Formats: sequence, C-alpha cells, structure tokens
Amino acid sequence: MSTVLRNRIIGTGVIAAALVAVTLAAGAQNGVFKRIPTPPASVSINNNGKILVRGAEVTSVASSTVTAASKWGSAQIVWTLQHDGGTEFVRYNGGRGGIGDIQVGHIISFSGNVVQNTASPFTVDPDVIRSWSLQRVRINQLGRVISIDAGAKRFVVEADQRDRGNVTVAVSDSTTFMKAGSATTTFSTLKVNDLVTVSGVWDQSSNTLNAEQVKIYVEERRTFENGRLQSLSSSTTPPTTMVVRFGNREYTVKVETDTKIYTRSWLELTNLSNFQSGHHIRVYGVADGTTIDAGVIRNMDLR
Repeated sequence: MSTVLRNRIIGTGVIAAALVAVTLAAGAQNGVFKRIPTPPASVSINNNGKILVRGAEVTSVASSTVTAASKWGSAQIVWTLQHDGGTEFVRYNGGRGGIGDIQVGHIISFSGNVVQNTASPFTVDPDVIRSWSLQRVRINQLGRVISIDAGAKRFVVEADQRDRGNVTVAVSDSTTFMKAGSATTTFSTLKVNDLVTVSGVWDQSSNTLNAEQVKIYVEERRTFENGRLQSLSSSTTPPTTMVVRFGNREYTVKVETDTKIYTRSWLELTNLSNFQSGHHIRVYGVADGTTIDAGVIRNMDLR
C-alpha cells in the first residue's frame, strides 16, 4: 500500500451503513433552501478490504466501470469501480439512481471491497455509489400552496420535507391539473392553502420544480391506522403500489421514490421486500378516493 493511501486511512466501521447514513447535502431554515458542501476527500479501509471513499471526482464513465480520483492538492489516489447489477446508485437527495446519472466531474462517495490493491488505480467492487452532483431529479412533492404568481405561471409550495424548504413550482402549457380524483381542472382554480402533490423534475440548484402534473386534494393529510396489507404489486422497489385494508375499505397505496418506509422501531427501509400479506400497516398521507399518496409508511410487524 502506498504512503499516500496509508496516510489517508481514517479507521474502520460498518462501511455501507455509513455511506447511506451520510447527511443529505441540502437543508432548510425558515423555509429557505440551503446547500451543505459536498464531503471532503477521505478514505477509510479495514483489514478485510472493506472500503469507504468520500469526495472523489469522476474522471471517466464506461458501461461497466467508473474511474474516480481522491485528491489532496497534488497528491491523489485513482479508483476503478467495477459496478454491476448488485451496485446501488444513490442520487444527491437519497433517491435511487443509475449509471446513466453519473458524469465526468461529478463528486461521488462509494463503499465496497478492494479487489486489487497492488498499485494505483485501485480496483473496487462497489456496493453503493452516491453522486453529490446530481442537481435535477424527478420527485412527487406533497405540500401546501403558500403563494401564487399567475402572471409568471408559478406558485410556491411549503414542502412536507423540511430539507426542501419552500419549493417554487413552474407551470407550462403542458402541465396537467387534477382535482377530486380524475377530474381535470386548470391553473386558475389553484388557491393559497390548497394541499397539492406536484410531479415533475426538481432542479436542486434553484429549488425549482418544473411541474408535469399538479393534483389538488379535497381531503387533508392524516394517519391511516390499523391497516392490513392485502397485496403487493410485482415490484417491491419504489415507485410501486400496494393494497391495504383500513376498516372495511381497501385502498391502493402509492409508494414513490421519496416515500419514507419504516419498521416498527423506526428502522428506515429502501423497499417493500420484507412486507407480507397480513402485516399491520400505518400510512401517513392524503387520500384521493380509494388511492392514498403516501408520505410515510410504517410496518408494525417488522422490528
């Protein structure tokens, strides 16, 4: 191992868990979206070859490899990441991504196993690759309208997620507006204090959401308790749906990429793979007929 690498080793630990637990590089105070700097370059490796690298710069991207460099002034370590179907790509805001999202110049963090370390570049089999540079992501934003600029075709939503603050929504002629189920409506019907979900592409650099669809609710957000899971769709990875019975009514629960999923003990999950028919389910969200747009899902039978 080179002197540079040896001097950059920071310690040991649970590598993959540490990477996923990194604080999102965005925050909000008093409704104002603020950016937290990307992580500085650091390397951590244990005796079993498990590695965690933060703040590396991507220098090339291929169909099966990503090359990145950890830099400290004129010193650097080069990494070749041999990604495959088992590699999880994570976006800037914690959502799922893919190799197509990674570009030269992006700052990434990754964890995995060193498979060749005799000389730089070091070859790594990555478990997780997170890009801190993805500025545009697709989201479904739930929140309340706090202001409307009809002339500019924009409105501001106070986001349910505290780290997003007040999101500016840009509307175009192609944006569709829905109200009370499948009824079509228009931008002119939107009012301050309306509860909405906006689907579209979020530009994190400006905290602006380019709306493709705006759904206006007639019901309020609430917690649906004492539910029993009836069935899951074929995919257990968000975006997906599941059917849950609350009382004598069955609801289709929509699980988006930014829906929070927890166990009874508040352990956060990334998918529904451990959910089983009959499990007790709690959902926080808003109903539109027999469809619930879920903000938080909690499985009370998973510890």
